[in-house]
Amino acid sequence: MAFTINPDDHEPIFSQIVNEVVFGILRGVWREGEQIPSRREMAERLRVNPNTVLAAYRQLESLGVAEVRRGLGLFVSEGGVEKSKKLTAQILKKRFGDLLALARRAGLTDEEISAMLNELAGKSAGGASNIRRERGE
Repeated sequence: MAFTINPDDHEPIFSQIVNEVVFGILRGVWREGEQIPSRREMAERLRVNPNTVLAAYRQLESLGVAEVRRGLGLFVSEGGVEKSKKLTAQILKKRFGDLLALARRAGLTDEEISAMLNELAGKSAGGASNIRRERGE
């Protein structure tokens, strides 16, 4: 598990944890039926309050991505990967929308925004191979 939380981010820490777990499921860090680290273990790794992790885990459960197995812990639910894909699309659309609005407020034209995105997409093309390596592909 390789993710970090940014305490300076405008997004609440529990939401960052939810997003990172969802992204981890998509990357194959946890597969359907596999256990997600315990609340205490996750809190220690991320250096956050265990109650913050509990809030994130409850959110993951309410989203249907994970399920609590009494006495055993939190596990990726059946269908959790598909739900994670949908959640990721929602997360990214919101963030892209926010960035697009910011770019337009700054006075950038659609052509300038498109050129910027194309440039960034070209630079990050090598990132896909890193994700495949992390999955073991």
